[in-house]
Amino acid sequence: MKAILFCLENCAKCEATKEYFKNKKDIDVKIITFPHDFKQWTDKQKSIAEEYNIMEDLQITAPVLVVPDQIKLIGQLKIKQWIDNGYEEKMLSERCSDIRAKLKEAQKNAKKN
Repeated sequence: MKAILFCLENCAKCEATKEYFKNKKDIDVKIITFPHDFKQWTDKQKSIAEEYNIMEDLQITAPVLVVPDQIKLIGQLKIKQWIDNGYEEKMLSERCSDIRAKLKEAQKNAKKN
């Protein structure tokens, strides 16, 4: 599993979350750290934040975790709870929900035709 943890410099919650991931060997996490002051972000950092739809989130709180299928968790507590409560199971459940919704939509469209 590949996830990206977006952090801010000088952020205690970000540092605590990074430490938490060190004990989770089954989660492959890339850590990207931005300056705490938004005004100091480079154009490249702003582009990355926009690409992952986290710019507004990081201006409010950090850290933000983005996992495959664009699941986004905002804040240290939510990230920790997600990991502690079986992240793999939740990801599978969310994927199944997406598939069910797409199937219902396809069935609905088929009835119209």
